[in-house]
Amino acid sequence: MKKREAGFSMVELMIVCVIMVLIATLAIPNILQTYRNYQLDSAGHSVASLLQQARMQAVKTNQPVYVNFTGGSPNIVYITDAPGNAFASGNPDVAISTAISFQDPPSTAFHAQLDTYLTGTPQVGGTIAFNARG
Repeated sequence: MKKREAGFSMVELMIVCVIMVLIATLAIPNILQTYRNYQLDSAGHSVASLLQQARMQAVKTNQPVYVNFTGGSPNIVYITDAPGNAFASGNPDVAISTAISFQDPPSTAFHAQLDTYLTGTPQVGGTIAFNARG
C-alpha cells in the first residue's frame, strides 16, 4: 500500500492565494491614503518651519522678507528679499512633493490689504511677506 504524504493540496494553496490577494486589494488604498497624509503633514511642517525662519529673519535684519514657491517640478518653497525674485540656490528653501500644491485663497481682499500694509503695494499672488515687526 502507498503511504499518504503530508502536505497541502493545490486547491488549498489556491484558496490561500486568493484570500491573500483579496486582503491586499483592500489594504493598498488605505496604505496609499496614509502615505499621502504623511506627505501632506511633512510638507506642512516644513513650510511652517520655513515661514518661522523667514519671520525671524525679517525681525533680525529689520527688512521685509518674502516666501515664494516655484510650483511644478521641482516644487520648492523659498525665502527671498523681494517678492518677484526667482529661486536662487543659497537662500533658505524646502523641497516638497510635487503631489502637494498651493491654492489661492477664495477672497484676495484681505491678502491685498495685508500686502498694502506691508509694502504699500499689492504683491504677486502666492507670496507671503513679513515686515520688520514679524
